Amino acid sequence: RLSAFLSGGFVPPGKRGSAFPGLISIADWYGTLCELAGVSMEDHAASEANAWLQHHGLPLLPPVDSIPQWGFILNGTMGRSSLHLSEQALLRWPYKLVTGKQAFSGWQGELFPNCTTIEALRAGRGPVTMEFDLFDSSLELGDTRKMGEQMSWVQDCGSGCLFNIEVDPTEHEDLSRDPAHAA
Repeated sequence: RLSAFLSGGFVPPGKRGSAFPGLISIADWYGTLCELAGVSMEDHAASEANAWLQHHGLPLLPPVDSIPQWGFILNGTMGRSSLHLSEQALLRWPYKLVTGKQAFSGWQGELFPNCTTIEALRAGRGPVTMEFDLFDSSLELGDTRKMGEQMSWVQDCGSGCLFNIEVDPTEHEDLSRDPAHAA
């Protein structure tokens, strides 16, 4: 998750200095910029390739995965309510579901790395990457897998950790055991 900004004379005066709390994928910027430029976001080369692929009974290329967001930004609504983040994470506004083991699930201060980072590294608490590959061989960190996970700040969400990222954007409160959020 990150912040983005728009600037320039194209931004209506009433929207200048405002915030849009909605959900936008990085892929949506392509469609949004095409929309603003007044051009089609269709991938014409892929469309031509699809004609050939279809003729030969082969799988087709997918359409551009982008939802133009300009209109949604202007009227303060969301054009996308869900986003597949990875094999183990799905965001369906305002909830984020994460399953399995997640590396680097720690919280840093405003300034990172800092002096405590060095202390943590020296004490074997990480953060360091879990896997090193050298000449096609994997090197394990630490003496045990558990130690390697500790050094890379692994959090095991098992069958699921659930966060309301609208009210808890730093994902500190796991709602998965809350009966109010039981499936």
